[in-house]
Amino acid sequence: MRAIAIQDHAICQMNTLTVVTDYGPRDLCFGSAGFDGGYEALATDAVTIQAVRIEMPVASLADFVAFRRAAGRPKDVVVLPAREARLSEQ
Repeated sequence: MRAIAIQDHAICQMNTLTVVTDYGPRDLCFGSAGFDGGYEALATDAVTIQAVRIEMPVASLADFVAFRRAAGRPKDVVVLPAREARLSEQ
């Protein structure tokens, strides 16, 4: 595992950051583009996960699917069928 240092001011200017993990690339989104209610709308249905001993709120699967659908990028569209199937199982 390799760590990199990122200056605080650089993070503040980012909308997204893709990190590569042992489980594949992960997009970290620092904004709530595509959600009219902004962060508050996402926080309503957020779930809490634990990562490296830190608990953090993340968008619900339903919001994740809506976000990916709205983005419409090829990398988003390709994951939609699996995510929608998972969503229908809930």
